[in-house]
Amino acid sequence: MSRIDDLIAKYCPNGVEYKKLYEITFWDRNFKGTDKIIQPEIVTFKHVTAEYLRNIQQCPNGTITLLSTGNFSGKTDLSVVEDETIVNTGEILSIPSGGSATIKYYQGDFIDSGNILAVSSDVKLYSLKYIYHYLLEKKDIVSKFFRGAGIKHPSMLDILRLSLPVPPLPVQEEIVKILDSFTELEAELEAELEAELEARKKQYEYYRVELLNPENMVGDIELLKLGDVATLINGRAYKQDELLSEGKYKVLRVGNFFSNDKWYFSNLELDEDKYCLYGDLLYAWSASFGARIWDEEKTIFHYHIWKIKTSDKLNKRYLMFLLNSITQNLKNDTGHGATMVHITKQKMEQTIIPVPALAEQDRIVAILDKFDALVNDISVGLPAEIAARRKQYEYWRNKLLTFPEGACDA
Repeated sequence: MSRIDDLIAKYCPNGVEYKKLYEITFWDRNFKGTDKIIQPEIVTFKHVTAEYLRNIQQCPNGTITLLSTGNFSGKTDLSVVEDETIVNTGEILSIPSGGSATIKYYQGDFIDSGNILAVSSDVKLYSLKYIYHYLLEKKDIVSKFFRGAGIKHPSMLDILRLSLPVPPLPVQEEIVKILDSFTELEAELEAELEAELEARKKQYEYYRVELLNPENMVGDIELLKLGDVATLINGRAYKQDELLSEGKYKVLRVGNFFSNDKWYFSNLELDEDKYCLYGDLLYAWSASFGARIWDEEKTIFHYHIWKIKTSDKLNKRYLMFLLNSITQNLKNDTGHGATMVHITKQKMEQTIIPVPALAEQDRIVAILDKFDALVNDISVGLPAEIAARRKQYEYWRNKLLTFPEGACDA
């Protein structure tokens, strides 16, 4: 930080001048309620519809960016663009004309859809990238200026009246350099962790297939119908008005079988076989599909889920791994339903499974549990590590963009 400290000491030891956003930017639209003081100049860019943008042929190595109002992005090339006049060139800041406050910065060739675009009013005084970082820092405030009952639209007059600290250009550029380095480090970390996660998943899948292949199992193996060694218990079918926003028991549905999405509750007292307890083996036979061992409190399970009671021939975790490995085949071979595919109970009970000795099942489970833990550790650690880096970036962004108000030396 010594470099930035030296620049601040040199150029603005007593604070910096604050300016309104409209004083340091020009925009490509004439906004309601503004005058020549607020908008002395309107710049011009070409825009296309969102549908047109999505239908443009993408080229992974293209040099033209497809700039949308949301998360959609891509690259194209001049050789495949039908109308070259829609390609813009420049350094711009974008705010969506509708939706949410997704603030973007771009420099180069681009095709835009639905954004309100800005440029620096004087590149010798005001770094547009600096302005971009400052608006990201104030995104909560910018978001409040998006209003409307349906699709929200920005009140640009309010946004243009935002005050920004404007240190001399050398200070702005050094701040941008530091913040950009944090952004690049975060992107690199995310790519590395996601690649590591993908590698571990492939390794886990390979060993799961190998270990659950009867030909690779040690000792004697019986090939038995699932229904001969396990009992499938149906959950309770609920009416919508029976599902409460709060209550005594959670209701586990296929929608949150593998996640922690919105929960419904119930106060109904049911037969014990309609509850799942810690350690129970469950299987979602529609929508989500797959098996899991329940690891939470006493909960009611919904109709599209089976609770599976195993005989003393089966390790529950072995059966869980086995069912997850054959679920896709079960869907392909036995799936029914025109609108909502499901696996029938009869077909599931008739499914032939390999049943080695319990000691061999335990050995397989021990190995797969280790791989499962490796995948889960990085699955949990990845967002946590990225969040930590993002907080670090936000801390320095706030620190670097906070100045006492005062006069700068020329």
